[in-house]
Amino acid sequence: MRHKQPRKKAFTLIELLVVIAIIGILAAMLLPALNKARSSAYKARCLANEKQWGIAYNLYADDYNGSIYYLGQGSINFDDNDSPYCRYLGAGNCSRRMRTMRTCPYVARKYGDMTGVSLHTYSMPIPYGASPRGGFAPYDTIIQGASQDLSFPVKNCLKPADYLLLIDSGGHTMHCTDLTTGTSGNNSIPSGDDTPANQRHGNGCNALFGDYHAEYIPQSSINQHAANCGNGDIWFALNF
Repeated sequence: MRHKQPRKKAFTLIELLVVIAIIGILAAMLLPALNKARSSAYKARCLANEKQWGIAYNLYADDYNGSIYYLGQGSINFDDNDSPYCRYLGAGNCSRRMRTMRTCPYVARKYGDMTGVSLHTYSMPIPYGASPRGGFAPYDTIIQGASQDLSFPVKNCLKPADYLLLIDSGGHTMHCTDLTTGTSGNNSIPSGDDTPANQRHGNGCNALFGDYHAEYIPQSSINQHAANCGNGDIWFALNF
């Protein structure tokens, strides 16, 4: 007498296709949430970079009578070990640390190791100050000439919490009235990423201010800062 062998249960082709379809639907539903979480992480890391710069600026200012260093067209390179801020950035290779701190993580996502990579995705807006001839003019033009490095007395700023020291941009130093074009223009960097600075983290930018706090500001605030700067508003006026 032959015993009947139990039949092995298995998925049918239709059942398998249904499972795959369900997985695809769930993945499509989760993808926007994952992208949003990743974008939030880039934004937070970018803000942390600018906060680190704030600490370095603050330490430098303590040693130099309340002033910070601006790079004009001089010989100091912000990516090299001869930068005046190197001593305030902790131990280790200063050039490597600065290259990491000067690069928004959204742009640097292609680079696992920043050694040898020189990207500039933050800018120090050159401030406007009261001109000796009346009105307002670029601070570097008044003090030392546009082609020179300069030391800016943040302690003389009337409203340091509203004074821009650093902002997301396409790279390098810019005049404060160039904020709108500087943050919305494409990046002039070798990463191949052409996302405008004011679209890396939504419609706005991370910024560092004269009291060394960093925060995210929307495009409307960027436009207002640019307008106030050009008009010689109290936010940007200096107490000479």
